[in-house]
Amino acid sequence: MVEEYAGGWAKFVNSFHSPIGHTTMGAFYLVNGIFILLCVLAALLNASFIIFGLSIAALQFINALIHIGGTVKLRRYNPGVVTAVLLYLPLSIYAYYLSDQAGLLGLTNLVLSVVLGAGWMGLAVLYGIVAGRHS
Repeated sequence: MVEEYAGGWAKFVNSFHSPIGHTTMGAFYLVNGIFILLCVLAALLNASFIIFGLSIAALQFINALIHIGGTVKLRRYNPGVVTAVLLYLPLSIYAYYLSDQAGLLGLTNLVLSVVLGAGWMGLAVLYGIVAGRHS
């Protein structure tokens, strides 16, 4: 989030001049605040709610893919891509690895956590779109 803020993520997104390419700093702060809350909850709940915890790992993985894909497609710096590559990708993969090693993963937990993680990402994108249209 620090990299996105310092790198001008909102300005980067708003440079696209499309209905889904507009955001506000308020939306940026709210979405990232919720993201921090979700990460803290996942850490506190630990293996008690494995699908929820892994859904946050999936969210991080998906977020990383979006940043990397944007960087590759646009051939320019996408604020957040460095954090995505150095932090989100390895941590999310490691979370799934550890869960598998502990015998907690399984196909059902894998699928449900990825679907839920994609849902978290979808909600963040949807909120950003709605907030941008009403600013």
